[in-house]
Amino acid sequence: MSKSQPAHESPSTEKRDSQSICGIVMPISSIDGCDAPHWVEVKAILEETIKDCGLVPRLVSEAQTSGVIHKRIVENLYTNEIVVCDVSARNPNVMFELGMRLAFDKPTVLVKDDKTDFSFDTGNIEHVGYPRDLRFSKITDFKSRLKEKILGTRDAAKKDPHYSTFLKSIGDFTLPKMNTREVPRDDFILEQLTRISAEVATVSAMQRASFAVLPPWANATFKIKLEMPSPIPQEKLSLLLTSIKGFRVHRVTVSGTDAEIFGNLFGSQSIEDVTRSIAGLVPGMRVTFGTLS
Repeated sequence: MSKSQPAHESPSTEKRDSQSICGIVMPISSIDGCDAPHWVEVKAILEETIKDCGLVPRLVSEAQTSGVIHKRIVENLYTNEIVVCDVSARNPNVMFELGMRLAFDKPTVLVKDDKTDFSFDTGNIEHVGYPRDLRFSKITDFKSRLKEKILGTRDAAKKDPHYSTFLKSIGDFTLPKMNTREVPRDDFILEQLTRISAEVATVSAMQRASFAVLPPWANATFKIKLEMPSPIPQEKLSLLLTSIKGFRVHRVTVSGTDAEIFGNLFGSQSIEDVTRSIAGLVPGMRVTFGTLS
């Protein structure tokens, strides 16, 4: 008689554990006009493609056991055989985690949507692109290219023990000698997690603060009409306007003693603040604000 399977195990669990993990780093909440459901769709596309490669897809923040989330992220970024990172919308947390993965110099595949520009620091790494509108025909092509890239990257890393996604493509580095001390592995990880937790908390606080202080007109474009006591050359007026704190000028047109300015506010400056500053450039000048969008 054959031995029965232990109650706490199952064939499906054994099969899952025997497969390599492909970590996923990506936005999960609203950013750059893409809401949370959008990222759920993107995640499903990535997971389906990763499974087609014979790998187990898993967000680096996820684990089968409970524990400190920041420790989990660092461990997964270090131990996952390969990581797919979606840098679309340049989410700060995503870019931070990508930086750690590249510092570990482990196999990494980058993807991004067609509305996101390349970042200067990672622009030399090939990105697999996909349409932000997730159009079916183009997504089918994207999945094919992504599968090819994942398998190619994994195979290259297995064949070449010196394979590098990023660091070695820049050049060879010789580190200066430093005084070092040996510390227990757990102490080192705890120290690094404490530092990372502080930095991530700072980034999150900055994001919350930026959303909290923005007034409703912060992203609006304004058309400003000026009635000047005497004509001012367009070049001179444009130069004067650059001194106005909290106002970004897009275009200036001058016709005699009248002028039109297009621009937007930023920072904590109010409409009243900017109006007073512009009016103070030339005595007797009248300023009228109008919102375009």
